[in-house]
Amino acid sequence: SDSYAGNSASYESYLVEWQEDYETDVKAITGQVEDIPMFTDQMSSYTGYLSATSGVPIAQLAASENNPGKIILVGPKYIFNYSDEAHLNAASYRWLGEYYGKVMKKVLVDNQTWRPLSPNSIVRTGSVILVDFHVPAGQMVLDTTLVNMKANYGFEYHDSTSSATITNVEIIDNDTVRVTLSGIPTGANKRLRYAYTGTSGSWPGAHVAGSARGNLRDTDSTPSLYGNTLYNWAVHFDKAIQ
Repeated sequence: SDSYAGNSASYESYLVEWQEDYETDVKAITGQVEDIPMFTDQMSSYTGYLSATSGVPIAQLAASENNPGKIILVGPKYIFNYSDEAHLNAASYRWLGEYYGKVMKKVLVDNQTWRPLSPNSIVRTGSVILVDFHVPAGQMVLDTTLVNMKANYGFEYHDSTSSATITNVEIIDNDTVRVTLSGIPTGANKRLRYAYTGTSGSWPGAHVAGSARGNLRDTDSTPSLYGNTLYNWAVHFDKAIQ
C-alpha cells in the first residue's frame, strides 16, 4: 500500500520509528534492558500494483543497514510463489516462515549478527564493476532453476544518459561479482541495481516473466522441515557505484 501510494521516501523513517516505539513501550512494561529487534523482509510484489520499480524494498534494506541489530532484514520475497498480485500462496508463506525461524534463531538464540546476501562495496574501474558481497553461508551461485532467468541475472546499470549497458555478469570468487559494461560510462549518477525493475502489471514470483527478481544466491545448507531450500538470495538494491 505504501508503494502504491508513493510513500517510499518516508518509509525508512517510519519503519525506524515503529521499531523504536515498540522498544520504548515494551521496556517500560517489562523493565527489560535487552533491545527488541524488528525482523522484516523485502516487498517484491510492486509490479502487481502497476509499478515497474519501487523505493519500498530499497528503504527496507536501508533501514536494516542504518540500524544494525535493531531492524533485521531476513531477505527478499521474489523467490516465492504468489496467489495473486500481492500475497504468497500458503506453501510459500510456510517457506517464508522457515526463513524467519532460521534468522531469528541465529540472532536470538545463538547471539549472532545477521545480514542477508547484500553488497559491501561496488567499485568501477573503466568498464568493469566489481561488487563485493556479504555472503551469509557457503559461496555464491547464479541459479536459473529455482528462479527463472532474468536478463543479466537481475543486475542493471543506470546513469543519467544511459551511456553503457551490461554485457556480462559472472562470479569470480566466493564473494565477488564482476559486471562488465559495453564501454566506459560517461553519464552522471552511476548506479548498479539488482532485482529492481519488473513489468508493470505483472504478478510477482520466481517463475513469472515480468516479476522483479534476480538469480544470485548462496549455498546455505540449513535444513527445512518441509523439504524446501533455505538459501539466502541477494536483496533488491539500488546503489551508487564508487
